Amino acid sequence: FEPASPCTYGQGLANFSFSMKKNWFVFLLFGMTLSLKAQEKYDYTWLLGYPPDTWHPKIGGSKLDFNLGPLDTSSFVIPFHFFAISMISNAIGNLQFYTNGCEIANANHQIMANGDGINTGLEHDIYCPYGYPRAQGVLSLPWPGKEEHYVILHTQFNQDNSEVHDLRFTTINMDTLDGLGAVVAKNQPLIVGEPLADMLTAVRHGNGRDWWVVMPRTLSNTHYLFLLTPQGFQGPFERDFGAEWDYRYYRGHAVFSPDGKKYIRANPSNGLRITDFDRCTGEFSNPISIPLLGDSVDICGVAVSPNSRRLYLSTG
Repeated sequence: FEPASPCTYGQGLANFSFSMKKNWFVFLLFGMTLSLKAQEKYDYTWLLGYPPDTWHPKIGGSKLDFNLGPLDTSSFVIPFHFFAISMISNAIGNLQFYTNGCEIANANHQIMANGDGINTGLEHDIYCPYGYPRAQGVLSLPWPGKEEHYVILHTQFNQDNSEVHDLRFTTINMDTLDGLGAVVAKNQPLIVGEPLADMLTAVRHGNGRDWWVVMPRTLSNTHYLFLLTPQGFQGPFERDFGAEWDYRYYRGHAVFSPDGKKYIRANPSNGLRITDFDRCTGEFSNPISIPLLGDSVDICGVAVSPNSRRLYLSTG
């Protein structure tokens, strides 16, 4: 991995796209693409599945653990349905919590203290028996400079206008209840009442400590950036680059390359977009666009190799 650019604090690595899609064929391709410092293992536990009381009695929770050998698999009693899904381990690879955008479960697969009522509102009441209806709209990050503290970013349908969305965050303190954690504050607003695309992702700042959070705006080429620091969120900062996205902004995916130098978005209607990114300044440059070919393109996902040299794209 390449070291960070010389910013104001330390060195570090980059990519954190810790949001998983319930889109069958793309799960293992791009569900989690994360590269950080060698000792940090925030993405070492993957969870997936359905509760056992659905269409097949043998379907339940599946755990993929990368701490032991190439892969260790096991099952668990899943406490809720996954639609939107995000999870995070600590720096040494131990699962901390996971969420479906409606509730947060702890490492014992029980609802965390104060972990209900995420994204409250009409859509919560309608969809939350099955998980909140966002594909790449939930993201978990360690809070910079605050050991045992984490933040979940989540997009929510605006209660006054279902055509626009809110971007909110929920904070968690794991240094309580014998390490099972508790929600400190939830549903805190960052953006309210804006048309936001379902492509929420983040990348490590060049200083190796902070995080850039990127949230695209629909029907435009505008991207909202936030900087998460030990003091909290700064922003939003607006970045306009590349061609505008048309009304079919969904059914796609956004990631950063592991070295943090490329920001990539793709969907069937707007094709593949690759843009340079400066992790020190938060600036985008040199956007290029590549159309997706073939009649079978209905949904797509992207991932980047660990050395940041190869881009992989699935088109159904």
